[in-house]
Amino acid sequence: MVKKLRLAAAAAVLVAATSLGGPAMAQGLGPDAGLSAYDRNVFFFGGRFHSTSFYDSAFVWGLPYDDAYFLGAGYQEYFFRSDWNVTIGSEVGLGLRYDMHGPASVEAWGGLVFRHDGVVMFDTFRVSPALTVGFSAASGTVASETDRANAIGFTGHLLVYLGPEIAITPVDNPDVEGFFRVQHRSGGFGLIVDGLNGSNAVNLGVRFKF
Repeated sequence: MVKKLRLAAAAAVLVAATSLGGPAMAQGLGPDAGLSAYDRNVFFFGGRFHSTSFYDSAFVWGLPYDDAYFLGAGYQEYFFRSDWNVTIGSEVGLGLRYDMHGPASVEAWGGLVFRHDGVVMFDTFRVSPALTVGFSAASGTVASETDRANAIGFTGHLLVYLGPEIAITPVDNPDVEGFFRVQHRSGGFGLIVDGLNGSNAVNLGVRFKF
C-alpha cells in the first residue's frame, strides 16, 4: 500500500506540474514550442530488469536489479488530438530480453499510446509524459519473471503491457528526443491471470520523428 501511495503522489505532482506549472515554466516561448509537426516516429531503447514491483520502477537508484537486460525498438503513429493537449496513437514494438543465467526471449507488443504535450522548461526543453497500454507476447520468461510465473503455473507468454514514459525534447530540435521508460508485463489485475507481476525493466532511449 505504501508503494502504491508513493506512486500516486508522484503522479499527482507530475499532473499538477503539467497542468498548472506550464505557463510559468514556459517563460517567453509560445505554447507550441518544442512540439514536432510530425505524427510518426521510431524509437530505440535499452535497460535492465529488476525484481521488485512496477510501482518501484521510478526509484532507479535503489532497485534490486536482475542480471537480465532489455533492448528494443518501436513505431508510433498518432491519429487523434484532444482539446486537453493530449494526443492518442498506436504503438508496436519488438525487443530482445537477455538473461545472463537463462535463455533469452523475444517480446512483441502493441497498444494505444496517450501523450500529453507537457511543459517547456527554461526556454530550452519540453518535458512530456506518456503511457502505452496494450498486450505483450513473449517467447519465454526471464529472471524474476520466470520465478513468478512458475509459482502460479503460468507460461507468461501473453500478458498485459504498460509503458509509462517521460520524454525530454529540445525546443530547437523537436524531432529528436530522449526518454525514460518502464517496460512492464503483468496479468493485468486478473484480466489475463491473477497474481502475476510479470517483469519490469527500466530503460533509456531515443526517438526520431518523421
